[in-house]
Amino acid sequence: MIRRLDGRYSAVALALLTTLACGVDVRDSTPRSPAPVVKLGPLIVARAARGVVSASGSYRQETLFITSNAEGDVRVALGDNCATGITLVESLAVKANTEVEVPLRAEGALAAERIYTVQVCLRTSGGAAARTAVALRVDNQAPTVTPTLRTGAYCGAHVLRFHCDECTTIAYATGDAVTIDGDGAVLQGTRYDDAAPVVLTENTEVSYAAIDRAGNVSAVGRTTLKIGVSRAPVISNVLLSDPIVSVDGAGGAPAKTTLSFEAEQGLYFSVRLGTGSCATGSVIAQGTTHFGGTTSLQLAAASLSEGRNRLAVCVRDGDGCTGAAPFALEAREQPKAFAITSLSSANCTIVDHNSITGDDRGGIAVSGSRLFVGGDGQTAVLDLELVQTPVGLSANFDTIFGDLESGRVYVLDSGAGVVPYQYGPFNALVELDASGGIVGRTALSTPIPGGTPPSSVHAARGGALIVANGRVFRIAAASGFVEDLGAAPSRRARTCEDGIAHGVAEQIAGQWWIAYRDDATQSIVRTRISDGQTQTIAAFTDLGDLCSFTVSPGRNRWYFHFENNAQFGSGSESVGFCDAAF
Repeated sequence: MIRRLDGRYSAVALALLTTLACGVDVRDSTPRSPAPVVKLGPLIVARAARGVVSASGSYRQETLFITSNAEGDVRVALGDNCATGITLVESLAVKANTEVEVPLRAEGALAAERIYTVQVCLRTSGGAAARTAVALRVDNQAPTVTPTLRTGAYCGAHVLRFHCDECTTIAYATGDAVTIDGDGAVLQGTRYDDAAPVVLTENTEVSYAAIDRAGNVSAVGRTTLKIGVSRAPVISNVLLSDPIVSVDGAGGAPAKTTLSFEAEQGLYFSVRLGTGSCATGSVIAQGTTHFGGTTSLQLAAASLSEGRNRLAVCVRDGDGCTGAAPFALEAREQPKAFAITSLSSANCTIVDHNSITGDDRGGIAVSGSRLFVGGDGQTAVLDLELVQTPVGLSANFDTIFGDLESGRVYVLDSGAGVVPYQYGPFNALVELDASGGIVGRTALSTPIPGGTPPSSVHAARGGALIVANGRVFRIAAASGFVEDLGAAPSRRARTCEDGIAHGVAEQIAGQWWIAYRDDATQSIVRTRISDGQTQTIAAFTDLGDLCSFTVSPGRNRWYFHFENNAQFGSGSESVGFCDAAF
């Protein structure tokens, strides 16, 4: 408990540290009383509070309470001991077990703000001594009060709270003055209770002040809050001059589009990219609205990602109320050029994988360091030189393909997990590591229809082309963006036992082509998607039942699978590579 002589908080804080009892000399056989013990009550001391004057006009003071179990004289001093310290009280007679009060003022030797050590020394008439020490802190600093709402505009009712680490009382007033006296009494305003924060529903200027344990009173602070009582701005007629933009000139789409909208009472706007919300996302444009008319601005494709981008127009009025209007903008990247110039039968290597995969099934892909080939039993993974023993993956990946740009390997996922006999619809790409483990899953922007296996899967630079339900779909592997390229052209593609033809996609002079094994000849051919024109890439004498192939541009090779015999060799189930050029 803190006791005060003048009934006010004082500016000097005193706390009990330790009591050191100085006992009698045990070598003296003369009976003596027990060594006296000094007891101190809790105390805190401070100078006069800033801006508040006490009735007497003097400094604040604190009281030191001293109790001893023996009569004697008490000396109070600052420092390490009573003999050499600065004397505060020269001599004070005390009686046994009787509490005495010693006032201490924050002035003179106690005026500076710091922590002091106060020594209290007792000597009885019989010569026994006892000493105790207390810590004394002089706190001359006014407390700092922080409101949770700073001066500004806010939409709708808001809750105002105050924070202060050392305050014993916080007071506030709305539109009026606030005053706290040195006792912590609120003379003007309302005492703040954190359990009942201030709810503001209209424009308000709030004044606030506080007092700390030392009796220091803060300066009066103010926060001016403009509380919007109207509804959030309504945004209408959000239009894009071009709903599709190009990052690099893809498909002739413009690099910028004009966004226009109307807001009935907004003052400021921003455009956020991310989730279609004004609460999250990055700001890609901002400015002031055209009051009562149409606001227009340009959005550049450079700030977007390929695929469907979710954005929001955010309009804020003078009251701090924000309206939101989500919209979408599609961005495309120019597909990277790629063409096969030759597939040869030179410098070939083949290996039999029947003992690992069982009978052939289909599915082939090349990563940066591995070759994947499917079978009825499981998919096997091999090194690209085909010198190591194939390793089974204990799973079968029918729709596997390798990104010819990044060297990553993916499988289409229908949502049931990566399992064989998947007929779609496909809504995600699953990335595989070199051991067939799943390392990532990317949702497709638009599901690829199913019901039956895809007609064909073609590895491409940046992703793949999938022919399904009579249409061709381009998948951007990095983003999951799906582009419908139109109706699939007529072709004679040899399918594997999984019902899928596995090949490669080419981008030649801005046109998409799909390369595959021609079912009627011993040739690898390409067919242009736009008009069905077909060209021979390479003619061979005997491809056997080859129905799946892919390429490795970095190694200038093409990889393929066949069963039994072909011009490249023979075996139960063979996978191999030969030279190629791109």
